[in-house]
Amino acid sequence: MASEPTSTSRPPAADLRDSASDPADAAPQAASAPASEAPLPGRPLPDSPVPGSPVPDSLVPDPRPEEPDYPHGLHPGLVPGVPVDRNRIRFGLDRVVFGITGTLVLAFVVWGILALGAIGTVTGTAIGWVMRNLGWLFNLCVAGVLLFMLYLAFSR
Repeated sequence: MASEPTSTSRPPAADLRDSASDPADAAPQAASAPASEAPLPGRPLPDSPVPGSPVPDSLVPDPRPEEPDYPHGLHPGLVPGVPVDRNRIRFGLDRVVFGITGTLVLAFVVWGILALGAIGTVTGTAIGWVMRNLGWLFNLCVAGVLLFMLYLAFSR
């Protein structure tokens, strides 16, 4: 006759996190620990079912995704002899964006060919307004790009 587990048997350590939500269950198990394993004040045992006790690092899953294991530590795109068309990701052309952008560029070029004086006046007025009202922003961007390039040059 096989012995049936009694209600006082202790669950495995992995199940303690599930049973730790009931303080009534936690108290008798914590009190039954031998004196040599008694926790220090404020420091429960690692497998203690006391609510709020720290969970050992071995039981906590790593939140970071696993790093892919590339052969020789190289990304497949850097390995010579691997054709781009054999990749799983296909890079296509966004026809809507291409169509709108192409139409605007073509219209501007045609406008410049057909009405050279008009486009010169409009663009001259536009650049004058931008330089008067947004020149500070242009200078700030140039200074930022220059500082970034200097940082890149001297940091290596």
